[in-house]
Amino acid sequence: MTSIHHHYFENQTQTSLSHIHLVQVFTFPVIGGIGDGHTHRIKGVTSIDNEHYHRFNFVTGPPIELAGGGHYHLVQGGTFLNVFLPYQHSLTGDIYERNDHVHVISGVTTENLPG
Repeated sequence: MTSIHHHYFENQTQTSLSHIHLVQVFTFPVIGGIGDGHTHRIKGVTSIDNEHYHRFNFVTGPPIELAGGGHYHLVQGGTFLNVFLPYQHSLTGDIYERNDHVHVISGVTTENLPG
């Protein structure tokens, strides 16, 4: 059945530079159903960990049918380079340098949700 719907996705990123981030996001809604190959855009910001966060923006894979008639999507993408929160040492005034890096985001969405 074709209908307007969205999905929820929650997972941790893969580890990079000894830390992870939490990703909690709803996909953008689309009109689609099983067999039409539709995808959803996932766009957002990770949790703040290790004094920084990451932005992400990619699309899911096509729908995968569930036995009960609904569907879900595979999620496989990556973050953009990290965005650091301003950090300056309180005693010395030194600004700390950090390595730029990205994280992989993967998993599956929930079953389709109305609207």
